[in-house]
Amino acid sequence: MTVTRIAGLALISLSSLRGAEQDVLEHIQQDWRQGRLSQAERLFHQWTAVRNASALPEPYRADRRPLTRLATALKVEALSLLSSAAGEERALLQPLLQRPALPLSLVSPSGRFRIHYADSGVDSASPDYIQEAARAFDYAYEVEINQLGFAPPPADYGVDGPEYDVYVQQFGDYGATTPEQEVPETPQPDYTGWMTMDNDFTHTPTKGLDAMRVTAAHEFFHLVQFGYRCYHTTERPSAYFYEATATLMEDLVYPEVNDYFHYLPRFFKNPELSFIHFDGTHEYGLSIFFHMLKKKFTPALLPSIWEQMKGADPMEAVNSALLPLGSNFNNELAQFAIWNCYTGSRADTVHFYPEGDQYPEVTVSQALDFDTQLTLNGSLASLGCNYLRIHPQTPGNRLVITPTFSDPYHALCGYAYDIRQQHSQEVTAGHVQQSVATVAGMSDLWILPLSLRSPYASSQPMTFQISLDLGEPGALSSKIDLVYPNPYFWEPAKEIVFEYQISVAAEDVQMVIMTEQGTFVRSRSLGPCARGWNSCRWDGRDEKGHPAATGIYLCLLKTSSWQEYCKFALIR
Repeated sequence: MTVTRIAGLALISLSSLRGAEQDVLEHIQQDWRQGRLSQAERLFHQWTAVRNASALPEPYRADRRPLTRLATALKVEALSLLSSAAGEERALLQPLLQRPALPLSLVSPSGRFRIHYADSGVDSASPDYIQEAARAFDYAYEVEINQLGFAPPPADYGVDGPEYDVYVQQFGDYGATTPEQEVPETPQPDYTGWMTMDNDFTHTPTKGLDAMRVTAAHEFFHLVQFGYRCYHTTERPSAYFYEATATLMEDLVYPEVNDYFHYLPRFFKNPELSFIHFDGTHEYGLSIFFHMLKKKFTPALLPSIWEQMKGADPMEAVNSALLPLGSNFNNELAQFAIWNCYTGSRADTVHFYPEGDQYPEVTVSQALDFDTQLTLNGSLASLGCNYLRIHPQTPGNRLVITPTFSDPYHALCGYAYDIRQQHSQEVTAGHVQQSVATVAGMSDLWILPLSLRSPYASSQPMTFQISLDLGEPGALSSKIDLVYPNPYFWEPAKEIVFEYQISVAAEDVQMVIMTEQGTFVRSRSLGPCARGWNSCRWDGRDEKGHPAATGIYLCLLKTSSWQEYCKFALIR
């Protein structure tokens, strides 16, 4: 099993998002970064801040204690360290993973959940509250498993009874889900687990029973997720994906509560952040990406993504689930940028987010008037987008937009505008000119440069320049531009890259690998590709996953209107 190094994942950049005043979690994080705490000590103190801040050491007691939803991430990180920890380090980590000892319990009406609680002391909860919690978890199961089609979480081998266990305590967070034991009977790295939730929800933005209900939906879905794969086993940090989809589930189970609205002001205020950014807020707002997918396709897409997650990381899992539906991750990332233009006063709840009229409006990177010529410059985080809003002042002319990127094969540019109350949108790739016919009464034009560059491949931002002029666009030809490395010295984690241009947007691009003699080796659908500069990769394996032999190979790329092949050498 691959174990991800997720040290410090949970609390990156908290202080920058919550203001200059230092909070206790960031104070602990800083002490760890500066070598004053070990990783296990950091986790123990951060968990103490969430669970019982009065038990913190003196240096941290005066700090502000923020409301977070990071408890699950802390627990998963502790689990990832436990196998190699010993002595004092192990003793610090174990409290994060130990089940609470509570004197009373109630089995839910369905018999699936056991709610553990106390009727006195700091953790006490009323009998009515416990009854409502039992019903909420039963309903979360009904929607998530029976209606949406997710696989039930694995049983926990009878720990504290045969039911799924929920422990109700006074808690500085909404709740948490703790992965406990890997399931040996299955091939994927799935885990059993148990859940914790607050005993009264007086400290959360949404209060009382409504907060309890969405927490039941959220935490139970973490348990469902761990039945597919626990995120400390993914190749890349994946906590953002687990939290975004668990937050989505709150709204699918209890659509009338809308607790996720509390995360959207920060999300729409910082739209330039990377898709995978994780800071305690952004990942919860990212739930609207999955709202978009559900509306555009089918609710069945959601369990399909999680089936793919058994053996893939999130973006690959999303991509694989979308391909049979005629889309891919890159295309939907561009659509997501376009959808985010239509919220607040610009909302269209028929074509875009159903609750978009209640979302904030996105913060624009630049807002300018256009007369005859304009040039815009900027930079993009990996998997990040800029929102450029242009108001044309020249009706009756063709506006030509020319984007230039420092890495055109990993860049898209989305366009969104309304003419005569009709939405128009298009996505191009790389250095491709886009022509827009400006007319009287045309609304603002949104230009959305977007980076597709992997955040794990380069830490350097992508730069762009976008020029706007009056005139006619230039022509574009379809061709394979570059193959590298060539020769391709095969290694298990190394791929060969094919960069190509297409003159017309394609509903599907097929990549076929053959020997020089024309013997089939591997084929793959790349899904839809935007007009312009694109790239694809091959890992050097055949259809059965076996490494290909040393030799000369052909790569055929084809759409419904174009095909071309290139030759390369593979050496093992």
